Amino acid sequence: MKKNESAISPKEFFQKFPDELAAIDYIESRRWAEGIVCPYCESKRTSRQREYQYHRCKDCRKKFTVRTGKVFERSHIPLNKWLYAMYLIQSTGKSINGMQLAQELGITQKSAWFLLQNLREPSV
Repeated sequence: MKKNESAISPKEFFQKFPDELAAIDYIESRRWAEGIVCPYCESKRTSRQREYQYHRCKDCRKKFTVRTGKVFERSHIPLNKWLYAMYLIQSTGKSINGMQLAQELGITQKSAWFLLQNLREPSV
């Protein structure tokens, strides 16, 4: 497999996703391109609680985030590191192991293994 020629450079990646909030905004725009939808009741009547980085459904009254129901749910790894892991896997064109990923992301090997397992598992 060849390296993706249209891929951005690591410098461009970090300019685009300098922090967790930039990653949240990006993932929200991809997940909810047609507007935010409650993952519990599928209502579009939601309100955003930006200072706490969550949404609240006005119908079922449950709180949720962009992580809810997705591969990064229950993970304490920042979303910009999840995106960087995806970027590394895609741009290297080869397999990356847990030790390499841990070093690149500045996380423990256990966290890197967890991240890789979740990214490699097919979605249901």
